[in-house]
Amino acid sequence: MITKQLQIGHTTLSTTSNTVLTREPDREKTLLIDYLSVSFIDAAVADVANYLFPNLDLLVQKSFANGFATVLTNGKIFLHYGSDNDVVLLVIQSKGCRFLESLPLYTWQTFLQKLFDIDKYIEIDHFNFKRFDIAVDSFVKDTLTPNRVRRSFSSGLITSRFHTIRLIEEATISSKTSKGDSIYFGSRSSDLYLVIYNKALESRIQGEWFRTEIRCKNEQANRLIVTLLDEPEDFSTCVADLLQNRIQFRSSVHRKSEIRRSIFAVWYSRYLKYLRQQSLYSGTTATVQGGDLDD
Repeated sequence: MITKQLQIGHTTLSTTSNTVLTREPDREKTLLIDYLSVSFIDAAVADVANYLFPNLDLLVQKSFANGFATVLTNGKIFLHYGSDNDVVLLVIQSKGCRFLESLPLYTWQTFLQKLFDIDKYIEIDHFNFKRFDIAVDSFVKDTLTPNRVRRSFSSGLITSRFHTIRLIEEATISSKTSKGDSIYFGSRSSDLYLVIYNKALESRIQGEWFRTEIRCKNEQANRLIVTLLDEPEDFSTCVADLLQNRIQFRSSVHRKSEIRRSIFAVWYSRYLKYLRQQSLYSGTTATVQGGDLDD
């Protein structure tokens, strides 16, 4: 039932929506944009909505974001507004990313370029990339997994620019059933934050599904997005180089007294090679170019 509806240009804004989230993995989508957040400074929400999403039906609801009163949403795309300083906050979570990719002729390159061109079409002071997440999925055991990270950590085989690590296992007390297995590297307040977890366990599905999320903010997010726009064929290599630069898993077989001189573990070298072979899934016209961990 629609309890309120507004019209902003070609965008219908109403107050109800039904959302269905599918948990099953698409094994062809191995390199994904999984979260995007952008703040628009001194901008009107109607202008931002009409420019970025001219054909979407968006709902008027109470905002769940701190500092904002209201949100326009279809349950997948969120435009928060009603702050004291005329800021509009765009938040696209995982299901929103998959929704955008399902639109006809949509690609991330065209959408992100549209963001960069926004001041040519609407009145705005500037915009900032608040967060940009890249997800790397693999569907075999011989990959970067929480268990491998734990073993490397306990054996002193990790070198990293990150200063902290958090190892989290979640289970149900009554049944002793494991519900989650995650590793966090770095601080959430830093410009780059790494999460490695068992996606199959989290999603409660059978089989192997492990995910590495590289969560970027501010200037780090901006650099990755510029690479995607200017050199899309090099994007997966850029992501792999970024990961390799931040964290290294060393070999126990050829261990040196100074751990930083030890070569990479064979499995980690294979994982980085696998990552470099992938293509970003960008939309309905995109394809994945190659490589799995069994090659």
